[in-house]
Amino acid sequence: MRLSPQLVATERDIDNLMSFIRAIEKEGIYHVQFNIISSEALRKAMKEPENYRDLMVRVASFTVYFVDLTREQQLDIINRTEQQGW
Repeated sequence: MRLSPQLVATERDIDNLMSFIRAIEKEGIYHVQFNIISSEALRKAMKEPENYRDLMVRVASFTVYFVDLTREQQLDIINRTEQQGW
């Protein structure tokens, strides 16, 4: 899941995230991966990879540097739905 950074900006937002995690666990979902980054930041990383060498993202079951992905893989991550509200 890709979450907007604004979705976890306040203590209340963090409480909401924790409630969400508890709810999905209660439903028997024990594997979820979060990327908390905006589409805008990912697009900047595509344009200026030298400035984003340390940007890591979750892909499938592993973590990778975003700038090391192929353009197609980067676009796939950007095109994932960016959750912006609970």
